[in-house]
Amino acid sequence: GRSCACGTGHFFEDNVPRLSCIASYYTSSCTSCTPSAGMSEGAITLIPEDGFISRFPSCSWVISGSDPRLTISFHALEGLDDGALVFGIDECDDAGCGSGHHSLARYEVNQAGRMHLEAEPGREFQSTTGHLRLSFNRPAHLSGTSEMYFMGLHMNATWSTGASKAPGCSPCMADTYKDTANAATCTPCPCQSVSAEGSTSVSACTCRAGFTGDAGSGGGCVPCGAGTYKDVGGSAACSVCPSNAVSAEGSTGLSSCVCPEGFSGDEGDEESCVACEAGTFKSFEGPGACLSCPGDGVSAEEGRSCACGAGHFFEDNLPRLSCGGYSSSGSGSGSCSCTPSVGMSEGAINLISENLFAGSYQSCSWIISGPEPRLTITYLHLDGAGSSASQLQVAECSNAAECGSGYFSGSGVIGVYDPSREASPGQQHQSSTGHLLVQLYSRGFRSSMNATWSTSSKAPVCSPCKAGTYKDTTDAACTACPSNAVSAEGSTSLSA
Repeated sequence: GRSCACGTGHFFEDNVPRLSCIASYYTSSCTSCTPSAGMSEGAITLIPEDGFISRFPSCSWVISGSDPRLTISFHALEGLDDGALVFGIDECDDAGCGSGHHSLARYEVNQAGRMHLEAEPGREFQSTTGHLRLSFNRPAHLSGTSEMYFMGLHMNATWSTGASKAPGCSPCMADTYKDTANAATCTPCPCQSVSAEGSTSVSACTCRAGFTGDAGSGGGCVPCGAGTYKDVGGSAACSVCPSNAVSAEGSTGLSSCVCPEGFSGDEGDEESCVACEAGTFKSFEGPGACLSCPGDGVSAEEGRSCACGAGHFFEDNLPRLSCGGYSSSGSGSGSCSCTPSVGMSEGAINLISENLFAGSYQSCSWIISGPEPRLTITYLHLDGAGSSASQLQVAECSNAAECGSGYFSGSGVIGVYDPSREASPGQQHQSSTGHLLVQLYSRGFRSSMNATWSTSSKAPVCSPCKAGTYKDTTDAACTACPSNAVSAEGSTSLSA
């Protein structure tokens, strides 16, 4: 009698309005929250005295119903440096408010000195997902701290759940199924497979685009191999890219097939990949023309590079934006706006990370390569404090591989920013080495950056081997001298 049975492809929803209480990271109970079921409205009042944040009755209130709303009648935050507090409102996909949530508002005090910030009286928040969360927390930079002093918090609010709704049997959501007529919940489809809403068996689950296999029979879905693609769902085999074109594993369409290094072709014409003619080269994947080799004009590596005489190495001098990757840990959401490019001399870089609580971080890095690479910061906001503050670092490195190895220290760093050292709009950095690393570690509650990058134009050249290296052939890279040995620039043999 605790639930009701529903037919295949459907699950039971009691649609009872609820106020749920979820303990925060820092408390085991929610003494300031009284859960309820069946009530369609109520009040939230919290007036703790000044004290230590470890004793703060912190928790989250989750309002669930057909149309959950929260109206703030009065709210004030006060903090003293690291004793600051964060007050947030989110709409969530479920009553647990786990990974599926979206921030509607944040009120935060996280800067040095006593401060306070108030929400607008009468401000109303509404969720379109059926679940609305109100939470109080200390910011991420207080991670690992047992006690922190705060000055005070006062909040009055009312909540409502919307019109009553009768219990019912709802169709299983897309990408799930239910093959029994009982009170069970819907089951997720196997990994990398999808299904329509209301699916009644696992056989309705089919491999998504970019994957092939028979998910419904338990065979699983495997990604399309490199050089192939699949643009529809189902168990069909992956299609092979046109002649001379390549693609990454798991490609989802013909447009993912591009011309490889040493082959030219137009964007959007994946069947036009033609090998570079003698004396020309193309050193990157994707659309683009082959370029003339410098000097004697001799191609190398099957048109992927050019041959240079002894004592010299080839530099294509093409501007590049490489993506160092996106990584994260713990709570939060974010996005790295990074699309690798070759041949473009300018572009934009953007990052937004939010909802980071204690122990969480998000990181993005970009590598700008080319003649005189430059970064111009148009907007930068960094949260956190002390050793857990967010930080933006700009460094120059000798090559793209060195930039890709990660964080720098010492002479390579040409710019460091954190909440106490913020960049002015228009702040610019330029590398003298041909490679610029831009790396943002976000540890505070919310950080964001907007920037533009650019490089100069320069023709491909055969450059002298750097001091401490030599080259005695026409088609290889310069080789480092033995340990403790030196050589002049442009050396042509080991004997130099």
